[in-house]
Amino acid sequence: MKKDLYPFEILEELNKVEEELIKSTKSKNKLLQSESERLIKAGGKRLRPALVIYSAKFGDYDSNKVVSVASAIEMLHLSTLIHDDVIDDAKERRGVPTIQVKHNNKVAIFTGDFLFTKSFFLISKYKDMYKEEYRSETSIEYIAKIVKGICEGEVDQYLAKFDTNISVMRYLKRIKLKTALLFGLACQIGSMVGKCDKKTVKALRNYGMALGTAFQIKDDILDILGTKEKLGKPVVNDIKEGIYTLPLIYTLNNRKYRDKLIGLLEDSDDNIQEIIDIVKASGGIDYSYNIYNRYVEKSKKWLKKLPDNKYRKYLFDLTDKVVNREV
Repeated sequence: MKKDLYPFEILEELNKVEEELIKSTKSKNKLLQSESERLIKAGGKRLRPALVIYSAKFGDYDSNKVVSVASAIEMLHLSTLIHDDVIDDAKERRGVPTIQVKHNNKVAIFTGDFLFTKSFFLISKYKDMYKEEYRSETSIEYIAKIVKGICEGEVDQYLAKFDTNISVMRYLKRIKLKTALLFGLACQIGSMVGKCDKKTVKALRNYGMALGTAFQIKDDILDILGTKEKLGKPVVNDIKEGIYTLPLIYTLNNRKYRDKLIGLLEDSDDNIQEIIDIVKASGGIDYSYNIYNRYVEKSKKWLKKLPDNKYRKYLFDLTDKVVNREV
């Protein structure tokens, strides 16, 4: 866990989340348990459970309830990471071998499904936690809608592989489904657990959506500019897998560079440095940072609508740390 991201008050709650994650992965099947624990102990930023905690702090904070819900959201996230790694044939995750590398794809899928069901088991304890005025559906029904959106985003990404005609709008819709929805869910469900008023719930959800979009755009920039040592995973993997993100999409839509780039993409493994150079020369990185900055500012506009207290300040600080990250 990236401890420098959070104040001590939040770290205390995140430590409880870590304990809950390990406790909740206990199983008679030792393979599922050990692989789940290995991924959990590999660390990570724990942004999504942190957002649940921050959001609940704007209302009536119940530590036991919030920790369970935050753990459920993180387990849901971890399950999607495992499935992502299978789809992308990823070799490393957070600096350690992926489950399919250590074992095989079947074990990885089983482990992802295991964490997915554990997530729903945790959240089912609080299925009626929403105040009636929020919505008629239960928390499980609402989370199921989010999972449906994440799946649709993943399928869209798969169908768009190696598509040199992909638009910026399609990319933004995809990352909204793949990434931003879960950030928004973390903020919304946290604020609902805290029984916040509708205005606060809306502001936090929209903040999470904007932050999640900015986070993914930055992730896609770092996939081109970053290093394996810093990121804990192979770089330029998206390009090699035919997943074209914002910097590349911008370059493909630039007539000056389009034909040359398409030629280079036909053998991306051998041409990777030249592809990176042409993306930089086209202004693809600068353009991506411009779009990214728009979403950063959008996230801060929603923060300004929240009650003026120390938790709002904490979220401003967190946003700056997250968006300025190099890993």
